[in-house]
Amino acid sequence: MTGLNVNWEQIGDILVLLFVISVVFETALTPIFNWRVFARHFEGKGVKTPITVLLALALLWGYDIDIFKHVIDAFAEEGAVPSSSTFVGRIITALLVAGGSGAIFIIFSKIGLRNPQQLAEKARKERENAKQAPERDD
Repeated sequence: MTGLNVNWEQIGDILVLLFVISVVFETALTPIFNWRVFARHFEGKGVKTPITVLLALALLWGYDIDIFKHVIDAFAEEGAVPSSSTFVGRIITALLVAGGSGAIFIIFSKIGLRNPQQLAEKARKERENAKQAPERDD
């Protein structure tokens, strides 16, 4: 590649955008993932990641956000025509946001804002209660 001119300011902006979207996703999905019906039926069954990826894909598609495209553009040769968004780029972007959301959860857990053991215990209790009483959705 001749004339490669990395736009570090653009890379920084992209990383900040990815971080902010990931924090928003982690925060926005918390009420759903902490909901007793979700805990009772889905906790520990591997559905959080697909839900996060699909919601990220829908939102990012709706707002025409393709972080992967912007990364490619930041590393493009000088004077190159900016790339256009692609289906694969949007899927990669959704995966980045979902992965970032998971990383944010880990950070929140480490600093005490989230407690994975408490979530697992809540899910266990909800499953026990479900065997004894009819389902409530509050």
